[in-house]
Amino acid sequence: MTVVAELTDEFVSERLARAYADLVKNHKRVSLSDFESPAMYRLFRVNAGYATVLWVSRRYIIAWCPRLVRIREWREEKKILSGPLMIVGLDDEGLLFAHLLSTAVRDHNHLPFVAIKEASRNGRTIYWVDDREVRAFLGFDEDVGMAREVVLNDRGRYRVQGDLCLATTPVDDVRDEWVRDVVATVRHSLERAYAANIAERIVLLLAERGISASMASTSGGARVAAPGAPHDYDKCKILERKIAEIISQELVLSDLQVDLTPGPVLERWSHYVIPLGDTERSWGEISVDTTYPGWGERHGSLTVDISIELRLEEALKLIAPALEDMGPGEVELRVGRHRIIADNAYPIMLDIDITIGEIDGLRRTYTLPYRSDIIHMERGTVKVIHPQHEDKILRVERPMILHFYNTDIPPVSHESLNYHAFRLLIK
Repeated sequence: MTVVAELTDEFVSERLARAYADLVKNHKRVSLSDFESPAMYRLFRVNAGYATVLWVSRRYIIAWCPRLVRIREWREEKKILSGPLMIVGLDDEGLLFAHLLSTAVRDHNHLPFVAIKEASRNGRTIYWVDDREVRAFLGFDEDVGMAREVVLNDRGRYRVQGDLCLATTPVDDVRDEWVRDVVATVRHSLERAYAANIAERIVLLLAERGISASMASTSGGARVAAPGAPHDYDKCKILERKIAEIISQELVLSDLQVDLTPGPVLERWSHYVIPLGDTERSWGEISVDTTYPGWGERHGSLTVDISIELRLEEALKLIAPALEDMGPGEVELRVGRHRIIADNAYPIMLDIDITIGEIDGLRRTYTLPYRSDIIHMERGTVKVIHPQHEDKILRVERPMILHFYNTDIPPVSHESLNYHAFRLLIK
C-alpha cells in the first residue's frame, strides 16, 4: 500500500495526503494545479527538499525546513540548523495553501501543541495533533470557510473565508457600546480641540501686549510660540514668570463646557506651570518655557504648551448629544480584498462637529473624525464578498460586536510569496 493510500483516511482530502507524502518521501506527489497560486507552489517546492514534518492534523501539516548556517557565539563559530516553519493546508475550494510561519527557527519545540499520537517515518518522529490547536495558533477557533451561510449567536473566533477571520462578542446594549467606542476613539481629538481653543485665546492675550505669536497642534495638545526671547538666562526666567502670571490671572475659560479654570502659577524644574480644572473630573496644564537661539538665529523663543486630559465620563457628556439621532443602517467595511456589508449596524465612519466656547464673539467649531474597523450590529445580515470566492452570508441572531481580521500569518510569509511571484514574473 502506498503512503498516499495509507494516509488518505487520516487527512480530510487525498490532495493533503499527497502533500504529506511529498514531504516525508521527498518525491513529487503534488503539482502546480494542486495549489492556490503558482507562488505558493514554488514556495512549497523550494522548501520541501529541506522539510522535516513535525506536526500533522486532519487539515494541516507543519514542517521545519532547516539549513546548515554558521553563527558566532562569543569567540566560537558554530554550525547550527536554522530555517522557517512552513504550514500546508486546504483552502475553501479544496486547494492547497503554503505559508511560512517564521524565518529562522532554531528551537522548533516552542509551539504549544499537545500530541494525540506519534508516528515514525524514515526514522523521524511525527506528532499528530488536534485541528483545534492549529486553528488557535493561527488565530481562530472554528472554521466555517466551507459553509455558504453561517448563523452567529454566541461568542467565538471564526475563519470566515480565505484568510479572513471574525471575532464575535454578544452584548446587551449594542448602541451604548457603540457610543462608548466612538467617545473613546475621538477623545484624543476632542482634547486637542480644547487645547487649540485655549491656545487661540493665549495668542490674543499676547497680542494685547504687542507680542506676535503663532499656534500649532502637537501630539499632546497645542503650542503657542513667540520668537524674540532674550539671550540672558535670568531675563528669560523673569519673562516666563510674567507670561505665566498673565495667563493665570487673565485667561478666561468660564464659557467652556468643561471646568478648566486656571490655577495659581507653579514653578516646576526650569519652567512655570499653570494647572487647569479639577483633577477629579478633567485635567489640563499650561507650561511656559523659553528656548535658546539655534544656529544662525539671533533670538530664542517663548513657548507655551497646552495639554488637556478629559475623563471618559466628561467626554461622553460632550459627544453623546451629537449621536442622539443616529441609528443603525447599512455599513461597508473592507479588509484586504474582502467587502463586508452589514445591513443593520451603527456607522463606522463619522465626522462629528462640536462647538467649544466663543472667541471674539465667534463660536469655534471643530471636527472630530471617527474611523473604526469594528462593527456594532443589531440583529441582521452580513454579506462577505471576494472576487475569488463565492459570496458568504452571516446571520447575526442577537446584538453583537463584530471584529474582522486576518489570520495570524506573519508578514514574512507575504514577503516570501511576493519573492516567488516576482521570480515567476521575470522568468
